[in-house]
Amino acid sequence: MNERKQVYLIGHVSQDLIDGSNIPVMGGAVAYMARVFKIMGWDARIITKLPSNHQFLKELNDLGIIVHNLPISDDNKKVSMTTFEINNWGEERDIFLRDKQEDISVDEIRKFSANISRDALIVVAPVMDEVDINILPFLRSEGLYSVLCPQGVFRRTRENGLIYHQRYSDLAWILNYANMAIFSREDMDFYDRESQDKYIKELARIKPVFVTDGSNGSEFFYQDERITVRALSLKEGERRKFIGAGDVFAAALLHSMMRGKPLVLDMEFASAYTTQKIGINNGKEGISGLPTIEEFEDFVRNDQERIVDYAMLLLPYVLGREAHYEPSDFSFRRIET
Repeated sequence: MNERKQVYLIGHVSQDLIDGSNIPVMGGAVAYMARVFKIMGWDARIITKLPSNHQFLKELNDLGIIVHNLPISDDNKKVSMTTFEINNWGEERDIFLRDKQEDISVDEIRKFSANISRDALIVVAPVMDEVDINILPFLRSEGLYSVLCPQGVFRRTRENGLIYHQRYSDLAWILNYANMAIFSREDMDFYDRESQDKYIKELARIKPVFVTDGSNGSEFFYQDERITVRALSLKEGERRKFIGAGDVFAAALLHSMMRGKPLVLDMEFASAYTTQKIGINNGKEGISGLPTIEEFEDFVRNDQERIVDYAMLLLPYVLGREAHYEPSDFSFRRIET
């Protein structure tokens, strides 16, 4: 993956009602990921659909994130907002869909694409199957580098709005047109673990796949290669804010992958940053709770024993010190597709 410092994220920004609160919190994969990319020094842009005067537009602008707000053609959706009610149960949760904004079509992206630099990274990250997946073949035809975060294509709703997961039959086909995919085992809870592994390996025959697994860590699959990285553990008494954790991991991973270090180190970096988001930072909900790069460096610097015990090379990597890498450390780096 060549050096890229501009990213376009396609999908809905959502409003989340968390654990019985009536105060909406900004959510959605594109919002979490854009915030991480911006923190890491990227030019972060979101392609979405929001009501024209929605407060989230100002909040994102204040964070330095550019929003390309596509026109809403359906009059009934002019004031709609993709809305989730989220009830947390430790690492598990119940999510209900309460409203959904208009979908994003391939024709809309085709018309917009003249504005996209050919050096930009494109991340397609639906939260509720709102992105026309044929966007990926179009992006490939334009020579754009795209990453699929397919959480939303697995999601369906019951009559009461409760979200459940279902296998997406076209995922293998559509993955041919992306450069890689990043998703969670939670998205595949329609399978037992053995069947999940089989499915992931089938997808990894096509393109590189990263899979997060909650407190167990993350995995990389491509062809016959596989690497597993454990999560940086939380300490007793540290809070648990899991919403958006997978999105944060994905953005931190993609950022780190631009730096040309061993892939396992990229995964450890993403895991450690996500752990700080989940358990150590400022206690705020939503994208406001993401640690700045300075806060992350302070966390690594002030808890060195914990970091070195987790991943010896992570400390010098985060703090900008020189470190020696063996040639074998790069064995999982061959994923340019």
